[in-house]
Amino acid sequence: MPAFEDRVFRQAIDQAYNAVLVTTGELDLPGPKIVYVNPALCAQTGYTAAELIGQTPRILQGPDTDPAVLQHLRATIADGGFFEGQTVNYRKDGTPYLVHWNISPIFDEREQITHYVSVQSDITERERFERFNQQLMASLGEGVFGVDHHGRLTLINKAAMDLLGYTNEQALLGTNAHELMHARYPDDRHYPEIECPITHVMQTETPLEAWRDTFFRADGQPLSVETYATPLYDAFNETEGVVVVFRDVSQQLSLEAQLEHAAHHDRLTGAFNRHFFDGLVEKELARSARRGEPLSILILDIDHFKRVNDDHGHVVGDDVLKELVKHISERVRESDVLTRWGGEEFALLLPDTSLEGARQLAETLRASVEAARFGEGLPNLTISIGGAQLDASETPKAGFRRADSALYKAKESGRNRVCMANSR
Repeated sequence: MPAFEDRVFRQAIDQAYNAVLVTTGELDLPGPKIVYVNPALCAQTGYTAAELIGQTPRILQGPDTDPAVLQHLRATIADGGFFEGQTVNYRKDGTPYLVHWNISPIFDEREQITHYVSVQSDITERERFERFNQQLMASLGEGVFGVDHHGRLTLINKAAMDLLGYTNEQALLGTNAHELMHARYPDDRHYPEIECPITHVMQTETPLEAWRDTFFRADGQPLSVETYATPLYDAFNETEGVVVVFRDVSQQLSLEAQLEHAAHHDRLTGAFNRHFFDGLVEKELARSARRGEPLSILILDIDHFKRVNDDHGHVVGDDVLKELVKHISERVRESDVLTRWGGEEFALLLPDTSLEGARQLAETLRASVEAARFGEGLPNLTISIGGAQLDASETPKAGFRRADSALYKAKESGRNRVCMANSR
């Protein structure tokens, strides 16, 4: 090599950011000797060049240096191969550091190895950071997984595996995340990947927050989740995937359902409460007017219910109310709405039902209650019923008053009767 090129090459190595070490080519004991180190290697190890020149690389090794790595290193370079690996080295002051290095042989004109050149990097901080991230991922209570731009799993933490019922992380990596846990809707319809919100995040680069969905576990059971998805960018600010964080909200959904049920239902009987019923009537009136369908209401009252409480106690009376609600609910349509109107009075809202249809249902209910038994030692119960067909031109209260007047007429006529108000 011409002197100028040799000088430039030497200067480039001296000024290189990475640590560089050159040894002789002898592998037999005492082993290769260090013939050159650049300033970066001296800074990395704490030794001066004078302290390293003439020594073997063993000067940098210590108790935690992995002998298996060293054996692999020796076997590789003895065959003239290129070695890359990492292990623990030691600085002059005895502190360990994690080194990643590669070693290449230098051949002479006869293809004989004369030297080895090693380029080394201190990766202690990088490894510590990666280990911290791994420990953080492992310690998170939320499930975390990442997918690449093909939708394949690139990472998954322990919480995600536990929530989804998997145990083998390596078997999951590289699989299609959507097909694994999200390929169908809760009603078992196919869920195309193009409709998946995670795919949408990938395509639009728009984060998705607090969206509720259903994943499926390894055993096929559904898992209600609240999910956050964020685009993952590479060094060139191009989207290379999505990171998904999710948590199990099954208990929360159950609690919300219980709270919603409590807000809409009577605590004792389980029938809808008056507050919910009043709001529903207004909606049903508007719907019946829009569709031209009839809407009717029945108001039911237990005859002489005070005698049940007086003779048998309020606990028995409460049981009778609950049994009556069950009895009626089993004999009406799913679209019919039963509410506890107050005390021992109940109301039935009957969508798409004419006055005559409401009267026929009322007679059926009256007769079935009279024939039923609602408790050991109790006399047969009877109910009086008043009904009306609601008119969109009147207020709900006006319609209720007409039905209530019909109920009053049924009771005045001897009870255990059905009376219907005339249409307006």
